Amino acid sequence: TDAENDLATSAALSALTNVSITTAASCIAGVCTVGVTGTTDYNGPASFTYTVTAGGQVSNVATATLTINGVDDEPVALADSYMTDENTQLVVAAAGVLINDTDIDGDSLTAVLDVNVSGGTLTLNANGGFTYDPNTDFNGVDSFTYHANDGTADSNTVTVLITVNPVNEMHVQSIDMTAKVKGKSTKSQIFTSVTIVDANGPVAGAQVTIELTGFNAGVTDTVTTDSSGIAEFTFSSAKAGNTYTSSVTIVFKSGFTYDPPSIPSNSITI
Repeated sequence: TDAENDLATSAALSALTNVSITTAASCIAGVCTVGVTGTTDYNGPASFTYTVTAGGQVSNVATATLTINGVDDEPVALADSYMTDENTQLVVAAAGVLINDTDIDGDSLTAVLDVNVSGGTLTLNANGGFTYDPNTDFNGVDSFTYHANDGTADSNTVTVLITVNPVNEMHVQSIDMTAKVKGKSTKSQIFTSVTIVDANGPVAGAQVTIELTGFNAGVTDTVTTDSSGIAEFTFSSAKAGNTYTSSVTIVFKSGFTYDPPSIPSNSITI
């Protein structure tokens, strides 16, 4: 109010608490307006002080108080990356992909799958943990996308990268057995040839343990593969009329993983 009924011509703000000016104060026909907004992500009480000028005189300082109501802010998700080896399951415990995601309101978050992986199978849990099984012999980079949800609002969508490292996997390609009678004796020699390969071809220098079993026979020997990936074993006391079986029990070479054989053994009858 003004005792002389002079109209306010200007206004000035000061001591802003939890607000900032968005539209400068102005007065038209004695009506003064100003635009203010709350501090980012803040809710609660706010205030500012102001004066008005009318008839060339500045008023006393008055205080305006207001309440900024809270709203549900969207959570923020961040990208993640993980690593595993070929043919090796990746298990990530909670909070998993959510561990670097945030919600300014402090709400609990859940993970929601958007686009699934293409190089394996994925189980994404709501708590952010997941299990990933790469497809057999797959290596390279796989990915999936997800978003976080705080019970009301969804976050941005982000990508999770899974790098599947290649490994040197060797396996038994074949077990070949032949027999040769020693002169006129009823005893024979059994020759066992085991071929070890990986995706790139024969594996030389692998230690192969072979067990020969049969009637009155139980012999184990370890031999090394040659440049053709072949390990050869000879048993000289086989008897006619019996069946003998050669089995590969162990294959070892530093830097390689042994893939259990699809051809575990082979038999021959003398």
